[in-house]
Amino acid sequence: MYREELQRLLGYAFYFPGQAVLSAHELPEPPARREPFHLNRFADEFKRERFAAAFDYLQEHVQAMADDYKTDVFEYKTFLGNLIFNITVMLGNMEYEVQELEKRKYAFFKEIEDARFADEAAACLNRFVADARKVIEARAASSGNANMKRLLQYMEEHYAEPLSLTELARHFHFNPSYLSSFFSSHNDEGFVDYLQRLRIDKAAELLRHGETTISEIGARVGFADHSYFTKVFKKHTGLSPSRYRRQYLGEEKEG
Repeated sequence: MYREELQRLLGYAFYFPGQAVLSAHELPEPPARREPFHLNRFADEFKRERFAAAFDYLQEHVQAMADDYKTDVFEYKTFLGNLIFNITVMLGNMEYEVQELEKRKYAFFKEIEDARFADEAAACLNRFVADARKVIEARAASSGNANMKRLLQYMEEHYAEPLSLTELARHFHFNPSYLSSFFSSHNDEGFVDYLQRLRIDKAAELLRHGETTISEIGARVGFADHSYFTKVFKKHTGLSPSRYRRQYLGEEKEG
């Protein structure tokens, strides 16, 4: 009887790090019966790529298991190991780059198996989840770069038109406010600044070649108002369009 009680207390000690001595009368009231972990719900969040919700659900459940000191230690560790295995498989099936996760999962299994306390085992899972998030974010960044390339290509082809953020958002089926934020986070300049610089670069090229009038050049690169074109050109180059042309032509003659 005493031996069984001691074994039970030693098992409970797994959930009380830093407490060298544990007796039955020191134990807190166990929490209300916890909900079982619904793997189908977790997998469904994953398939829909709602990773934040999936990981939050997992980590909440792990914490609930640790809060219940009557949770069998073997059950707790097995659950963590199984989730590491399942997450790796699911990400692989979704064609994420999981080679590094595959290599490291065995080290995580060993760390969990050797953990003396629940918080040590949970820390292993959290490190694995952090690594999984990096894998997910890497592909998201790659996808974002591909979208950015398409946006810039479209602007390169349509800069001379009355192009606006709303028009660009409509063409690519984005919300305008989302597109504005996306553009700024994936590019050194915001949409307006980038479009202006693109137009000024094209205008400068036309000024350097040919005899097209300055007002015509402004209209050709997308500026409906000549005075506004002159103002923006000077802001970007430090010179008015006419002075820029004279200076360039003068340098050519000297050469």
